[in-house]
Amino acid sequence: LEPEMQRYLAFAERLSREVMSLGPGYVESPDGAFLVQLLPVIRDSNGQVQQTPARINRHTGRIQLSLQHFAGYTIPVRLFILLHERYHYQLNDRSERGPDLAALRLMLNLGYPETELVYAASRIFLAHPDNLAKPHAQRVKDIHQLINTHRQAS
Repeated sequence: LEPEMQRYLAFAERLSREVMSLGPGYVESPDGAFLVQLLPVIRDSNGQVQQTPARINRHTGRIQLSLQHFAGYTIPVRLFILLHERYHYQLNDRSERGPDLAALRLMLNLGYPETELVYAASRIFLAHPDNLAKPHAQRVKDIHQLINTHRQAS
């Protein structure tokens, strides 16, 4: 990992563990390079509650995180989400596939259990409306394929 991503990983791992002891507000990394806004829920510009657990501004790198969603997630699921969001910014990628696979690849290389990573994807995708079922099914297939490839290479 390049130094910036190493610093972000350390920040994201700590935040994944400690997030539920924090209330709404901002959390900044020790070096001031990364900022996450903790919200009770994420709302769109019309005030409607969104089903996403997190989102990132791809121009600034600022992440918004839904405490309501994160309360029900394990630490690896939280980390997967934080890495996924960061990879949207890092890769300048609007698609979901690139950030999914980059976050997954990193977590596999760090030794996180494969079953936890499949659970992470499944848990997040189940929260979305039915009209996203087909794209989410493809995301889960992509994740399974990457895990199988990683397993065979190990």
